[in-house]
Amino acid sequence: MSEIVACVLALDGAAAAERAKASARRFGLRTVVATADGGPHVIDWRYDFADARNQLVAKIDADWLLWIDPGEELTAFDASAIADLQAPVGAL
Repeated sequence: MSEIVACVLALDGAAAAERAKASARRFGLRTVVATADGGPHVIDWRYDFADARNQLVAKIDADWLLWIDPGEELTAFDASAIADLQAPVGAL
């Protein structure tokens, strides 16, 4: 099965991403939180979300990345549906 990683950019600190992170974990997803102010995944914030995402992408080794905003929650997620997709897929 493909590995899916839930990614959260939390520019206000990792605590802001707790809800999103907890919701992803309910579905068995590994989560990675990137912040501009410390922690295991620090990004150089240049006032550009695309650049911040690209910095985090460069640090993650996974088949799929699922982006979640800090204030969002996953309420449903079916990882098996992703396994049936054929690469390359840019965005869903």
